[in-house]
Amino acid sequence: MQMIMLEGTLVREPEYRNGISAGGFEWESVDLYVEELGVEKASVYKCGGFGKIVSRVRDFNLGAGAILKLVLKLESRAGSGVHEGKYFTSLSIESFDYQGVNDGVVGVVDNAGIVDNMADDFEVGDIGGDLPF
Repeated sequence: MQMIMLEGTLVREPEYRNGISAGGFEWESVDLYVEELGVEKASVYKCGGFGKIVSRVRDFNLGAGAILKLVLKLESRAGSGVHEGKYFTSLSIESFDYQGVNDGVVGVVDNAGIVDNMADDFEVGDIGGDLPF
């Protein structure tokens, strides 16, 4: 197993899937299509994640144009049945950091898409004459 880092831009909306395993457990996954940054001939990589990764993608409300730094686990497995003798490679998302979004007009906009509801916790009141100085 090899860990690699990838910095890139989402080129399409995340694809969510869910189902029930053979053991009867519910599962959910997400696939991200990331075009690498900082290279002359950029490639697009399909990266997948389960569990907490799906939750984080939803929490950040990621969409096309989002810039991410990802830590990926590179794995390969042998096929079975009709796929015996073939090998399949996967890029699993171990973690990611959201860097902002490239809106295609002004470039990278930091913290775009992140809704900060901190102001909702405060009430505006009359402060006339009550200042301590």
